[in-house]
Amino acid sequence: MKVILASGRSTSGMIPFIKALELDRFGGYLVSYNGASVYACRDQEEIFIQALPMSTSQQILEHLKQFDLIPMIAHDDYLYVNDVYNGMLSLENGPFNIIEYEARGGRFKLCEKHDLAAFATMPLHKILVAGQPDYIQRLEKELREPFGDTVTASYSAKLNMFFHKYYDAELYKIIPINQ
Repeated sequence: MKVILASGRSTSGMIPFIKALELDRFGGYLVSYNGASVYACRDQEEIFIQALPMSTSQQILEHLKQFDLIPMIAHDDYLYVNDVYNGMLSLENGPFNIIEYEARGGRFKLCEKHDLAAFATMPLHKILVAGQPDYIQRLEKELREPFGDTVTASYSAKLNMFFHKYYDAELYKIIPINQ
């Protein structure tokens, strides 16, 4: 039996579970970034990637500049943001630092980039966007519309949305892993 652990989190944020669940010993897999990456634990390598094309990532990040939102992109060991000190959201139960939450959850170091669109010269698994819950939900149509069905934009919580490469579920089949 193979164990496959799936999450919207980054692969790096799931690494601690490899040892805890002995996924490396038994040949398990991590499916991360909402399905955009598959990591073979025994071989310690990414065996599948469905990243956003660089031009699409740049278009999304450019589009987001007109809104009062917090875009975040993960690459290698870093979470890149415009301003590491601008992550506070006012939620029902009090102030919440979304940048700190995502950085710690993904085990990322933080790095500021004034212009994320210009910086995004590599394929990205996904783009995470956070904002005040009522504001980001009001903007849903405006955030999605320019990209049509070229990307999927979904909520993972009422305070954040993520963009990742669109895929047609009909094209993907479940393939049994030989034992």
